[in-house]
Amino acid sequence: SKLYDEAIEINGQIPNFASMLRTTCALYLRGHRPSAEEQTALKREAA
Repeated sequence: SKLYDEAIEINGQIPNFASMLRTTCALYLRGHRPSAEEQTALKREAA
C-alpha cells in the first residue's frame, strides 16, 4: 500500500505496522490534522 511504502521510506523499518495503522486511522477519524510544526517534528523524529 502507499501508506506502508511511505512509512518504510521514512523509517526504514516498521516493527509493528498494524499498531501504526490503527493509530493513524484513529487520528484520521478524530479529525486530527498535524500542524506544520508538528509535521516537521515528526519527520525529524522518524529520521
